[in-house]
Amino acid sequence: MEHETRLQKFLTVFLGLFWFIDGILQLQPQMFSSAFITNILTPNLQNQPQIFATWITFGIHVVALHMMFENFLFAFLQIAIGIVLLLPIPKVWKKIALWISIPWSLSVWIFGEGLGNLFTGSASFYTGAPGAVFLYLILALFLLFPNKLKSEYLPRVVGGIFFLGGLLQETPMFWTKNMQSMLWQMSEQENISLIASPAKELSKLLVSTSSINLVAIGSLIILGILLLLKPTKVLGWITIGFLFLVWWISQDFGGIFTFPFGIATDPNTAPLFMLFLFPLFFSVNSSEGKSK
Repeated sequence: MEHETRLQKFLTVFLGLFWFIDGILQLQPQMFSSAFITNILTPNLQNQPQIFATWITFGIHVVALHMMFENFLFAFLQIAIGIVLLLPIPKVWKKIALWISIPWSLSVWIFGEGLGNLFTGSASFYTGAPGAVFLYLILALFLLFPNKLKSEYLPRVVGGIFFLGGLLQETPMFWTKNMQSMLWQMSEQENISLIASPAKELSKLLVSTSSINLVAIGSLIILGILLLLKPTKVLGWITIGFLFLVWWISQDFGGIFTFPFGIATDPNTAPLFMLFLFPLFFSVNSSEGKSK
């Protein structure tokens, strides 16, 4: 079980790092302006079922009332969670931070990410569904209940989400012309030419929308099934390569390179999925060590 303990520490540190980064991003000047409302919160209302639209509208009104104070509070809470998980301090404090992160993750997922847009008909794995903070919540549960939720199951969680992501990609909107640009629209508009160049080249390709969407669906379905059935180290590396391309071309690295004058709130989902795959490498290394 030594590798499991090392893995738990590794996952805790990286979850702390993600929370810390999110807190720092929350301190960007744009977060204290109307841009936070108009560019981050309000778009979550689009095509939401009435019950969720009501919740999100309520959250927007609450934030708008005391935006300066609440943004500082959001940033402080996320930075505090991150620091506690990063520092070599007693486990009890880390557990407290993880417990606090669960309701906070759920709040951010609902009001800040619009439940990952899962109920709008426009959610796409490639642009960030089901939401980065939803993955924080899942990882926190695995760290709090290691005996019931063993880390070795995390790659299969990725497989399940990949498979569901493929099903989401089959909704009608992704067979339209607008879908073709959606997969690389964010990085195509990036000011850094090195990041934007692959997307710009892809936008010039004269390929049918149906063909692109079939590839997008097939990639997720195939990788998802393989990860569900038999996740291996080789498959893990292949999936990480795929995720890096998604992070670059479709997610624009979460927009983090616009810091400190942007509106990025997290690094997006792709690096979280990479983190979920790390149990494959820890378990393999451990078994190799025992055989020696």
